[in-house]
Amino acid sequence: ISALLSAKPGDVVSAVERLMEARDALSYEKGGLVRRLAAYVAASAERSGNNVVIFEENFGHDELRLIVNAALPDCGGICAAFSGDDGSGYRYVIGSSAVDLRAAAKNINAAISGRGGGDSSMIQGNAKAPRKVIEDYFKG
Repeated sequence: ISALLSAKPGDVVSAVERLMEARDALSYEKGGLVRRLAAYVAASAERSGNNVVIFEENFGHDELRLIVNAALPDCGGICAAFSGDDGSGYRYVIGSSAVDLRAAAKNINAAISGRGGGDSSMIQGNAKAPRKVIEDYFKG
């Protein structure tokens, strides 16, 4: 362990503490960058009537939630963010301040071959429908 840390055996504890501090600083910085990216993605999203549908690669539910929350103030209908691809499916987070999503979840999931749920203002889950089908549903 001391060789991996480039530290003398008696200094291993302080070397690990420095690594943990560096890790925490990077994690904090990453969080800020992810929030800025989410705000940018939300601001540049294409609107379709009152709805917003956003597709991003390699985002988890937490990042998708940040995008939806950033886009909601300018969305008069449903804001839906997806990450994934047609082959393996998509993760999604859908939010709205105008539509009761708890009531709409069953219809949305049926339309996008999805599974998931949540509360009246936000739902999340996974969808197997191709991107085109998802886009057409929310644009329609």
